[in-house]
Amino acid sequence: MEYRELGMAAEQRRRGRLVNLSDTGLMLEAQTGALATGAEVEVVIPWPSRSGRVALCVHAVGHVLRTEGNRAALAIAQSSFRPDEKGRGIVSRQR
Repeated sequence: MEYRELGMAAEQRRRGRLVNLSDTGLMLEAQTGALATGAEVEVVIPWPSRSGRVALCVHAVGHVLRTEGNRAALAIAQSSFRPDEKGRGIVSRQR
């Protein structure tokens, strides 16, 4: 997964690991640095398809409720599925 604090350029996305996900929140583990409580964050989570034909990502925006070391719990304010421009979720490219 990738994330960035809102206000940062898209090129400044950082990599992280999704620890858990629900319809109202998520916990991520940052590979570098820590997020501050209250920070507004955009996350992009690759969502693999069962067929391998469609690659989607969950795009979500929320704010950090609490942190534990390099982990941050976010409340999700909005989310949507979007096509994955990077092709991370594609298992096969069958036509």
